[in-house]
Amino acid sequence: MQIQIDSRTRQIVINGRRVTLGDLQDAASQPDPPLAAAYAEILRATRRALSALDERERRERIRACPGHRAEREETTCFGGPVAGAEENRAAHGGVTCTEYCRCGARRAANLNGRHVEQGKW
Repeated sequence: MQIQIDSRTRQIVINGRRVTLGDLQDAASQPDPPLAAAYAEILRATRRALSALDERERRERIRACPGHRAEREETTCFGGPVAGAEENRAAHGGVTCTEYCRCGARRAANLNGRHVEQGKW
């Protein structure tokens, strides 16, 4: 079985036939268990392929960005050490602030009072 996805239009082609994600979801939830299982595997493979395509496009946008600037910010409760940062245990336990550039790059920082643990873009 060959699954192809047009990177520009996001059209899914399986063995030369165009299908939609909705068609695959319907086929994976049909009453015939063996057939539903087969389509469920095709649906999982298609979702993995779409996810990989999205990740490649996100990385290309990040590489093309001339200089990252925070366009959006999200603050959540502390979620663990920041990847790519020198560990500062004093910054743990407060909040994690994640900044997003419009190209898709993101960086996180743990903040606790005056203590900061900042990751890289």
